[in-house]
Amino acid sequence: MKPIEDIFPLLHQAKRIVIVPHQKPDADAMGASLALSHFLRQFGHSVTIISPTNWASWLNWMPGCNEVIDYDMFKEKAEKILDQAEWVFCLDFNAIYRTKNLTAKLEQVTCPRILIDHHQQPGRRLRVLVRDVSRPRLHAALSQGSVSRARRRLSADV
Repeated sequence: MKPIEDIFPLLHQAKRIVIVPHQKPDADAMGASLALSHFLRQFGHSVTIISPTNWASWLNWMPGCNEVIDYDMFKEKAEKILDQAEWVFCLDFNAIYRTKNLTAKLEQVTCPRILIDHHQQPGRRLRVLVRDVSRPRLHAALSQGSVSRARRRLSADV
């Protein structure tokens, strides 16, 4: 694993990025995923959020939630997007089995996987390029769905 700082210079190179929260994403996982997607789009990245399962309808008020792909409902479409991904961000889970039916596909992905999570011990089967739990302020800002707050936290931490 590498320190998270290693990806900062790479943010300026547009990539096809997939963000994956845990199954049955709660407000923390959905908010962080949406905030990160808005943040990355500011750098010109093409970003798709793929949820392993559906989510509570009360989360649909969040900007961008209507664009999240439910893997269980749209498996073929989601897998094509994952096959073309250059980076996969895994948010708010530390064990790959928490992605339910998406687990097998995530294990096949050959592009770098970047874990952003507040859990201390990643599961052995979750191979990642970078993992960082030392920035709880960034995770909190992302989970609150604030791009500007996340940008300030990211800038403050760099």
